[in-house]
Amino acid sequence: MITEGYRKRMQELAGIKKKKEIIFLVGLPGSGKSTFIKSLKRKNPEVNYVVASHDDILEDLGAELGMSYNDAYKNISFKEKLYPIFVDTIKKAVKKGKNIIVDCTNMRRSDRATALEMVSEDYKKIAVVFNIPPDELKKRLKKREEETGKHIPDEAIEKMKGYYIPPSKSEGFNKIINL
Repeated sequence: MITEGYRKRMQELAGIKKKKEIIFLVGLPGSGKSTFIKSLKRKNPEVNYVVASHDDILEDLGAELGMSYNDAYKNISFKEKLYPIFVDTIKKAVKKGKNIIVDCTNMRRSDRATALEMVSEDYKKIAVVFNIPPDELKKRLKKREEETGKHIPDEAIEKMKGYYIPPSKSEGFNKIINL
């Protein structure tokens, strides 16, 4: 019987190495990005995804300082504290040849550009766009606030909607999936 390890080694020797992936989740807070990650990991347990998430980093930094998510959001500098950790997470994953999920809103081309530039051509670049009806989004955000205390003001959602630029192949994506 051919083992999985033997098959992979033979593919490598034959130059048929599976392409690594970087998956950009694109959507407003509450659109289902985190749920998607859980489902993807459950369905693909053999793939060790590295998740680069502004929210996860913010929660970790806040916890270290004894702050709630909302307090951390107000008090921790994105540019000075959070963003360098985010970039370092992606750089380390690329160096190790890991599959990556970029779990941020990724609403603007500029939001996606830095991470896209960090990966080489041997990465398949995928954007997964979450299109959620406004009423459903409002319901999800309310539920999340009740369950976790995370509050996203309506003004912030409207601002994000205003600067949304859909991902495109001209940015370097190989595949764009609209949900």
